Amino acid sequence: MGSKPPLPSNDSIQLLDIREALAQQRLPHTIKRIYQLQGWSAGALNHLVPAISENLWRQYGQASWTKTRMLHVIAAFAWVSQTSMSAFYQTHHSSIKRTLDDPTLECIAYSSTLQAASFDAWVRILLAENHINNATIEQELNALRSFNDGDFLAPEPLDIIAFKTDYYRSIAINLQKLRHQNNLTQRDVAHVLGITVQRYKGYENEDKPISIPATLVLRLRLGFHKTTTINFVKDMHKFKGFYLSRVLQDRRESLVIQIMQLMPLKNRYHAANYSLHTANYSALKRLSFKG
Repeated sequence: MGSKPPLPSNDSIQLLDIREALAQQRLPHTIKRIYQLQGWSAGALNHLVPAISENLWRQYGQASWTKTRMLHVIAAFAWVSQTSMSAFYQTHHSSIKRTLDDPTLECIAYSSTLQAASFDAWVRILLAENHINNATIEQELNALRSFNDGDFLAPEPLDIIAFKTDYYRSIAINLQKLRHQNNLTQRDVAHVLGITVQRYKGYENEDKPISIPATLVLRLRLGFHKTTTINFVKDMHKFKGFYLSRVLQDRRESLVIQIMQLMPLKNRYHAANYSLHTANYSALKRLSFKG
């Protein structure tokens, strides 16, 4: 058990409240943008995740829908669309990501939707066009080839009920670990998350965990200075591919950042446009193949 870290001040908690509210406002716009990128309708999503109705999928992408969007639904959506979870909280990245320019963020978002071979080809073209020859980048790109599509792609259809149980069980286990490793009480964590202790206890109940609002992950990351929340899903068993997909996306993001930092700004804008076209083409190709 480690020493207890300082908890956020009241001013910091108020800032978390503001950022959570902003994230809640932006979430449907991000979902809708990914809909469009994938060429999907609510019906197509219902086909991929049948237990969630067309109407609910449609509402998740509507800014006028004011009900709480749940984390497991966003996670499932991120998995079936191959989108980085970071894309849903793009304006509130960790300190290193807040310094990134718009084209780099766009490249991260669009390239995350590519399957393994398409991502590899996209990176190769960027390196060639910008005359980048970097041993570290080559090493990481070779390491990424060990991830096969079958290892991290979501099953079709995705059983959202079983996924939800496995997902929240892993989060419950790792919330307990977070507390114990940092000598925190349940009241401490509940305070940072802006919820009651009773509700927080439900989040830690691995035998019967309850649904978590999607924006609460933002409070967790910022309130406890976490650069990533990947470890919170490492104890998934039935859907281990989701954890692998998160690991892959995190490594892809780091690689894209390295490459973009070696390019002049005007070339980054070109790369962003190219990544959008590549993602659109890849999505259309998958739709045609399924058709």
